[in-house]
Amino acid sequence: MDTRAIVDELQRAYRAGDGERVAALVHDDIDWCIHGPDNVFSFEGPRRGKAQVMEVLATIGRQFEPKNYQLETVIVQGDRAAALIRSSFVQRSTGRTMNVHSPPSCGSPTAA
Repeated sequence: MDTRAIVDELQRAYRAGDGERVAALVHDDIDWCIHGPDNVFSFEGPRRGKAQVMEVLATIGRQFEPKNYQLETVIVQGDRAAALIRSSFVQRSTGRTMNVHSPPSCGSPTAA
């Protein structure tokens, strides 16, 4: 599967809440990050490796309930990809709705 196909499938699996499929698509040596204020997103910052990425995704699931998830732009170059995503979540601890327009994430989602 080429990088763009992996990104598309990864996005579908993430939106469907299919953690097993997400894990199967994420490369063991992924280099990935989420940008945002660390006082709101305790999981903000770079991660390296499938285990760290999957833990961050689990943390997001525990802290936030997704409401909207829209993939706006994907840039693919070889085995690397960047995505611009617009999403909204309800923070479980406060009930506050958060609208997020992410900058391109630094990641290489390619599967082995």
